[in-house]
Amino acid sequence: MRERGDGMAGVKALAIYLGSRSLVQVSTNITRPDLCSVREVFEEVDRAARRAGTAILESELIGVASRIHLPPEDAAVMRFAGLRDTQFLEQWSQRYSPDCLA
Repeated sequence: MRERGDGMAGVKALAIYLGSRSLVQVSTNITRPDLCSVREVFEEVDRAARRAGTAILESELIGVASRIHLPPEDAAVMRFAGLRDTQFLEQWSQRYSPDCLA
């Protein structure tokens, strides 16, 4: 999945087996969402999971994203656990505008 070789442009990924939960966690950083969308990364992880005979249980967004890069129609199919409006950059820019910080 990584950008190196024939991987996905702008994606850094790490898969870690969590023995205590008997599952694999795939953590990704999407550094170029203009080249590879969040949904494309999700779909690639989903394909890899299916090839391994398993499925994605849930997704989680750590930090914030732009609605441009994670539109509602994509978020709806990605099985997010607890995705909040406050995790979208547009919400932050309204909430923490320069006037608000003065």
